Amino acid sequence: MNQALALWPTTFTNISLIANWSTPLHCDPQSRASWFDVLASVGEYTQCVMAIPTLGMELAYTPGTTVIFSGRLLRHRVNPVEGNRYCLSYYMRDNIHQWAKVPRCADWMRIHSVQELLRPTLL
Repeated sequence: MNQALALWPTTFTNISLIANWSTPLHCDPQSRASWFDVLASVGEYTQCVMAIPTLGMELAYTPGTTVIFSGRLLRHRVNPVEGNRYCLSYYMRDNIHQWAKVPRCADWMRIHSVQELLRPTLL
């Protein structure tokens, strides 16, 4: 098998395309609290709001908006809109790691890991 074909092109195990859906207030129980989801909204639509009540936030979810947060920790919802709204949703699931026999990395989002990456290199 060609080695290039064996590479996984993203850190996320799942990518979904959501077309013209509103979503009721929910959290994502199959995710982990330390994993972030990425939601990118595109299309031609108006009057869209993403609400995250835990944070007391209502975001203008206009075309081109990307939000990143823990869908497990933060309940969220999106209202119905006029027009065509598409959302690319990037997320991870343990069952995919288990199926592929790939151990999940539990520490990839810990602050000390980020600090190490951001520390300037000494010449």
